Amino acid sequence: MRMQTTYGIFDNEADHIIAMVHDHASLDSIVGTPCPACGANMVVAFNEDGTGFSLNCAGDPLHITKQQQIDNPPPWWRDCYEEPTDTTWYWREWHSYDDDGTLHMKISGWQADDVRWSGALECPRDHRDYDLWRWVLNESGCTKDLISDTDLDELRAQYENAK
Repeated sequence: MRMQTTYGIFDNEADHIIAMVHDHASLDSIVGTPCPACGANMVVAFNEDGTGFSLNCAGDPLHITKQQQIDNPPPWWRDCYEEPTDTTWYWREWHSYDDDGTLHMKISGWQADDVRWSGALECPRDHRDYDLWRWVLNESGCTKDLISDTDLDELRAQYENAK
């Protein structure tokens, strides 16, 4: 089964790029390889001790591999290590409103300690961000499937300027 061009975890579409990392191909050749799902450039992310990595694309929406184990990392692996941070994604298309106006939206993310999670945002009319989210969903022109923390900060600034 081939992955669709929406957000997702690769099945075997990126195996040839994973093999490039294991074979110590140059970092330039790996990041220059197009994402098999959307064609964007690839990004390599190593863990703190170099024993594991993942690949994701720089595209929107994001496509990512599962964590890969590696016994002999390439010499450039330290260039691909970034301190982990907590990350949240808001799934713009997966939202609904209750009869009382309460907004529900799927959210997911991972924590710096590598815990992955998913859940839902519940935003009643009296929530401080209710008007922001109504604007994001209905007036902002945002078309991203997944709204990251960074995207939300930018949208919040745009919203404040539009008021």
